[in-house]
Amino acid sequence: MLSHFKNQLSVLLDSFEEQKYLVAVSGGMDSVLLAHLCHEANLDFSICHVNYHLRGEDSKLDEKFVRQLGNSLGVLVHVEQMDLSSFEGNIQLEARNGRYSFFADLVKSNGYQKIMTAHHLDDVAETYLFNLGRGTGVAGLLGIPSVNGNIIRPMIGFEKAAIIEYVEKNKMAYREDSSNATDKYARNFLRHQVIPKLKEQNPNFLKGVQKSIAHQTANNHFASVAMTHTLHKGLVFESNERIVLKADTILQSPYSTDLAYYWLSPFGFSAGQVTDFFNNPSWVNGAQIHSADWRLLYDRSNLVLSKLKSNRTSKIIFDPKQIKHITFNDYAFKFSFVNKLEQKSDQKSVAYFDAEQIFKLQIKYWESGDQFQPTGMNGKSKSVKKYFTDEKIALDQKKNIPIVFAGQDIMWIVGYRRDQRFEPKTSSATLLKIEATKII
Repeated sequence: MLSHFKNQLSVLLDSFEEQKYLVAVSGGMDSVLLAHLCHEANLDFSICHVNYHLRGEDSKLDEKFVRQLGNSLGVLVHVEQMDLSSFEGNIQLEARNGRYSFFADLVKSNGYQKIMTAHHLDDVAETYLFNLGRGTGVAGLLGIPSVNGNIIRPMIGFEKAAIIEYVEKNKMAYREDSSNATDKYARNFLRHQVIPKLKEQNPNFLKGVQKSIAHQTANNHFASVAMTHTLHKGLVFESNERIVLKADTILQSPYSTDLAYYWLSPFGFSAGQVTDFFNNPSWVNGAQIHSADWRLLYDRSNLVLSKLKSNRTSKIIFDPKQIKHITFNDYAFKFSFVNKLEQKSDQKSVAYFDAEQIFKLQIKYWESGDQFQPTGMNGKSKSVKKYFTDEKIALDQKKNIPIVFAGQDIMWIVGYRRDQRFEPKTSSATLLKIEATKII
């Protein structure tokens, strides 16, 4: 088994003997074997262990055992206390997130180059069947990768039966987790009831799963290339925080929900959200769904994906005679008083106003009912909503355009139109110059 282990490492890494490893050890059979194999291969490694305090005294004994294992192998042991005994919610997800955050911190602070985990071929089959039953996309049927960033799984080709045989033959001590014995959890049911029957019917079942995953990985690669090309053809606009795509790019595809999920899943949208939204595409302007950090919005035949803004200032009130510079979310403003127009007054980022009419200013976003008198309309009023519609400003952008008010009256829709009531007059002795710069 040691030679198989070293062969796997040589496939996964160049010069694997020269790397510094962090090995995740729970105390169970698989991770204990991994630690022993690293020791027998003379690798430079340390052990890390997380105590979730979920099994009372047993959790303490697991931690004690791992510390003793590290001591017997002559390696450093890092232990993290993460008490989830009172946690309400998805404990497995919370534990996984906490575990990998701990790993990342250790890598950063101790200079480890690779993290090793003890996943094996039976784990791959469990994951494959588990995701298959959940109706996952193709990505969920690609198994557990042997390399994922700086995480490597050199035992991914080992069968559990071979692991048990080797551990028992070499009389390696390990800890038993009693929760693994119950079939209450779906993965345990697959492990105890389903996979053994499939192996009994087909002794090459695990190798068959491995081959199927290899085929699907190749197919997924070419499908990804094709879907990326299709999405690119429908792209209208793209930045780090906003993507605009022609809706028909997805709607006219014979596999619209699959294409949509391929596009949206990296932004945190679930398969259920995407399926519900795209299976009923009789949208009106403004139809939208959200992930934790992103919003997908339908707007005039386009799908607009934009990053949600958090901790945004809704309004600021100030005296421009006292405040010369101010930042309002995505914009930086500069205020100065001048005697004449220094530039063309139609420049979008600069505007001039009659200073005699201005005392306190406020900057905020558009609200329903806001009205102004746009320059060039001979004193006629117009709602900001109607103005935005006429200018064909995207729905997701309307709430991001700052508006400067004098008291309760609109002076300037920044970057667009001024209100004629505050325009400089020939008799104006002093002008207020406002410069607005988008900073994000």
